[in-house]
Amino acid sequence: MICEFGNNRGRLALYRAGATGGPRYQRQVLDASPGAIRFEIRDMTGDGAPDIVALFAQADERIVLFENDGAGRFGGRQRVLARFPPVYGSMYFTLADFNGDGRPDILYVNGDNFDYSRVLKPYHGIRILENDGHNNFTERYFFPLYGAAHAVVADFDKDGDLDILATSNFADSLRHPERGIVYLENAGGYGFRPYAFSIARGSQWNVMTTARLSRDGWPSVIIGAMRLKNITQIQESEGDKGGSPALLWFDYRPIGAKH
Repeated sequence: MICEFGNNRGRLALYRAGATGGPRYQRQVLDASPGAIRFEIRDMTGDGAPDIVALFAQADERIVLFENDGAGRFGGRQRVLARFPPVYGSMYFTLADFNGDGRPDILYVNGDNFDYSRVLKPYHGIRILENDGHNNFTERYFFPLYGAAHAVVADFDKDGDLDILATSNFADSLRHPERGIVYLENAGGYGFRPYAFSIARGSQWNVMTTARLSRDGWPSVIIGAMRLKNITQIQESEGDKGGSPALLWFDYRPIGAKH
């Protein structure tokens, strides 16, 4: 699977291994529209066959389910799970079961601000779309976050529910620069307690991933930032003159936990 974002043209394509002696891979275009930015593979229909869920983030911003017919074919069974206005700036999504019913819900992130209106937008943020069990999704939670870029889901505090760690690529640098990284602690019933990090000041935070980097049993997170000043310095061969961090390694530990 490859997301070919494009601009006016693009596609989401599945590359199948070819037969011996033939082309190494054969391309099957699942959707010929631009903006494919992320996909996840999950059995969404409960038939035991892996389906494809993809996010498109150009013009017609939407999350689409490509159902597997059981024989590995996807072309004729598409379903739009969620559609968003073209100004939303879709960035990321992931599937996670927030309400514990065994069906994957959608965590959706929108905050792309590198367009023609680089202003703070109140509709940027983190959303949870709840699955009713039949792949009909309803928004149950929204946390406004200017320039929201990425989010990871895990039980960070080990209390049995899913928490969220999110980044912003375009935070309110004048009033709340610490909101470049935000932790949302699950309080139950789609309520979350937000926390920000002072170390987030000064960088444009982007991608991150969870990992088990230590032996203490607590999840760690690696977060990367795009620093436009650094890019300029590299282009001018000035090197890194210091400043705010471009990479963070977070080890979650509750207060009082042993290191």
